[in-house]
Amino acid sequence: MPPALLEVALPAARVPADALGLGSAAMCAIAGVRTARGLPGEAVGRRALALVGVVISVGVGLALRGRVVELGPVRVHAWGAAAALGLVVGWWLTQRLARHAGLPASLGARACVAVALGALVGGRLAHAAATGGGALAPPGAGGLSLVGALVGGTAGAAVAAHLARVHPARLLDALAPGAALAIAVGRVGCWLHGCDFGARLPAEAPAWLARLGAFARWPEGDGPPAFVAQVELGLVSPTAAAALPVHPTQLYEVVVWAALVGVVAAVRTRATRDGAAWASLVVGYALARSALELLRADAGRAALGPALGPAMTLFACWGALGAALVVGALPDLRSARARGAAAAAALGVGPAAAALVGPGHAAPITADQWVVVLAGVGVALGWSWLPRRSAGEPAPDPGV
Repeated sequence: MPPALLEVALPAARVPADALGLGSAAMCAIAGVRTARGLPGEAVGRRALALVGVVISVGVGLALRGRVVELGPVRVHAWGAAAALGLVVGWWLTQRLARHAGLPASLGARACVAVALGALVGGRLAHAAATGGGALAPPGAGGLSLVGALVGGTAGAAVAAHLARVHPARLLDALAPGAALAIAVGRVGCWLHGCDFGARLPAEAPAWLARLGAFARWPEGDGPPAFVAQVELGLVSPTAAAALPVHPTQLYEVVVWAALVGVVAAVRTRATRDGAAWASLVVGYALARSALELLRADAGRAALGPALGPAMTLFACWGALGAALVVGALPDLRSARARGAAAAAALGVGPAAAALVGPGHAAPITADQWVVVLAGVGVALGWSWLPRRSAGEPAPDPGV
């Protein structure tokens, strides 16, 4: 069991899971009735969200029928605390950006709820599909896929926009910086927990990087996932103080998502199309994640193939993304010189990365690599379908 940041004392109790689900459904229904005030469109959206809560609560209650939930002291762990903090800062930033974009006052909050629910469902289903586990497993026994969470969160935002009669592209642009910031904070929790770790660092790695990638054994239980994996492989003793240093890929992603906050904020204020900020987020993460997957070593990542070396994987993934950008997105650039330079960079980054990385050992392309690259290619090719802003419409205020 991971070390707890704090423990909230609650009385011990045993509650039937189906009764807990039905109680949650009743609370969602009451909340929907009491808050469905205001404009007709807003009332419909609130009732729809309440109905979604009722359906999910009843479904969970029926799926867990006959089981008993034991309540008692609540241990708050680093990953959970970071995820909660990420949701709070993402919520705050989205509210500001939605207001500056001229969206309905309550839409930012409703969209955050819809995105969180969609991300939870999508992340759980994707993790279950990759590992063969149960999608309705208790949170402590399950897991979440970030790629699946992004897909589910995007679907949730589209539903919220449809209910509010707002074009999804406008809402997704307001959500993009907050989503990137929330994920960056959440990835710090992944590092503190020791999950989603990378391959072993070479002996010549810098000492500061080795310290960041050395996960100590937990005082209670077997240890963080990186330590457990190395014990199972016979690389370290079960009584060792820490795992051998690995790539802290969680922190690499923190850097990626922090950079994407700045990228999408800049695109949002300069682009001529609604939805360009979210599209930039998808393409940027596709570029980063397709490369970072080469450094990952944690279990639970489905391999679909084909088996390629690191150089060929980067050449294929980044080449496809670069070609899609040249065809779909770069024609929006007004300057011919800028289009030429951007096209050269987009088409040259794949071969350059392949030459820099070298052949290496062949490994199958993972499901996450396929999903992010196909999503990035699809978004880039569909760039011209994003709605153009009218000539007299001002660019959104950064709001940050």
